[in-house]
Amino acid sequence: MESDVAYVFRKVLKAIQSKAHLLEGAEVSLEVNPTSLETQTLREFREAGINRVSIGVQSLHAATLKLLNRDHSVKEAKNCLQAAQNLFPGRVSIDLMFGLPHHNTERYEVSNFACNQSAESIHNKGYWQGQQYIGIGPGAHSRVVPQVWKSAEKTTKQRDADHVGRIVKDISVKSDIRSNTSSFHSSTNEIAVSKNNNNMTCLTHVPAAKHRSEDSLCISTVAHHVIREARINASDPASWLQETLKKGNGIRKTEPQTRLVVASEYLASGLRTRKGVTAEQWGVFLPHLSPEEVFVGELGWLEDAGLVHLSPEGLRATEEGLVLLDAILPHLYNILYDHSR
Repeated sequence: MESDVAYVFRKVLKAIQSKAHLLEGAEVSLEVNPTSLETQTLREFREAGINRVSIGVQSLHAATLKLLNRDHSVKEAKNCLQAAQNLFPGRVSIDLMFGLPHHNTERYEVSNFACNQSAESIHNKGYWQGQQYIGIGPGAHSRVVPQVWKSAEKTTKQRDADHVGRIVKDISVKSDIRSNTSSFHSSTNEIAVSKNNNNMTCLTHVPAAKHRSEDSLCISTVAHHVIREARINASDPASWLQETLKKGNGIRKTEPQTRLVVASEYLASGLRTRKGVTAEQWGVFLPHLSPEEVFVGELGWLEDAGLVHLSPEGLRATEEGLVLLDAILPHLYNILYDHSR
């Protein structure tokens, strides 16, 4: 017998297909929490029309899962990942968190990543590439805004995160894992948000940055939106469910986004990719102002130190600049906002 959730997904997709033209093979991605219950329904999800799953593993360490108030165990996460790979070969993504309190390179981050090399690291591939995309599920990576360190001085936790970033990148290259970036967002509080312009949950590693920021179709209140508002959501599944049952969604705060804010968000996410911020994509948000016009003559020490490269094609961070990006971004934001006044 089909589960209620699978039935709803199937009916929603049928309704969408009756009203909109979807290309053959359009990505339909589902956020999955790796509990035993959801693992059992993966086959039903596929039969309902889902063709990609993103699994919220977060960590393969029991103490970390407890700290994050997750509902699943390490064993359940591994079982769910295996089942998903069997049902959706080549279309499985995972969420892993890096730089959490009390983490260190050897004990957590690298072992987490190494244990999951078989999972494709392009997270919701059609979404990142700006293709047709339907996301269904409660999700974790809508427009949540992380804190940026107030001081450029690097703490022990930041140095550890940078170290992890280099190791993860080495593993990606050696294993031929398709990963556009290794993003590490640190916070002065353990898991906190503030009003700086970025688009990923703080303390969370996302295998591929949302570097195109194009419109997509999402079914849910918080599933991987590319929308023109900033959202702060309930921080864990239990809180999200409780608030959804009480008021219809797990959204705690929304703020409208201007073109300038969207462009600054693209600046933060685009610089975490190999291509960087391209003039073509930038023009979608600020058609009257190219990256070269904004930053030419303003980068000074960043260019002198070999941390960024500016050209008519756009702006990108170098290998050295990527690991220092959290300290570089506030300076770039100031340039952008000063130029736009």
